[in-house]
Amino acid sequence: MKSPEHFNKTAINYFNFVVAELEKIDRLNATDQPIIERLAFSLATVETCEKELLQDGLTVMGPHGKKGTSSRFNFLEITKQDFGKF
Repeated sequence: MKSPEHFNKTAINYFNFVVAELEKIDRLNATDQPIIERLAFSLATVETCEKELLQDGLTVMGPHGKKGTSSRFNFLEITKQDFGKF
């Protein structure tokens, strides 16, 4: 089973890992490919997002690029305050 050509290196690694593990236990079927592809793509996307959050913190896109939050920004505290208004 081969990963899609448009996958980045991280997604390919996840894809190959899942395929190899399923082959070890003799549970790999051709009908599993779409599920394995979505799983690998999703895991790679989550990993990319986690790295960006750790590097930049919470950000939003503004008209001139990313707008970051200060290092003192506490998302949970802001959320509690906002929800307290309702």
